[in-house]
Amino acid sequence: MDKLLAKRNEVLNAIKPIMEAFKISDYDYIVKDFGQTETLVINGTGIGCSCNSIEAIINETIGYLFVAKFKKYRYLGSFETQTLKKVTEYWLSERQTAEIIGFSDRENDIKTLGGTNG
Repeated sequence: MDKLLAKRNEVLNAIKPIMEAFKISDYDYIVKDFGQTETLVINGTGIGCSCNSIEAIINETIGYLFVAKFKKYRYLGSFETQTLKKVTEYWLSERQTAEIIGFSDRENDIKTLGGTNG
């Protein structure tokens, strides 16, 4: 669990400048010892990141920003469906995200708020 906690801190430090630049304070990196799962949560959107490198997690963060900020006001052309499907490939359903957030305080699991809350 110590390695997961260390990785959590490393992830939060790596994405903090990005989140601050886009004025996002609702984010966290939830690690769970049970099943060794790792989930990036941004504004209530869960993104599966188990066993990902820090670079890959930064890329998932940028993917979230692409969908939530850039795509919001632009048409992506004839490949929009395929592009969004690929970018959101590891995104969790609302139910899955709620379960991860809701069960985060079970024994052997941790969750504390990242961003400006932590």
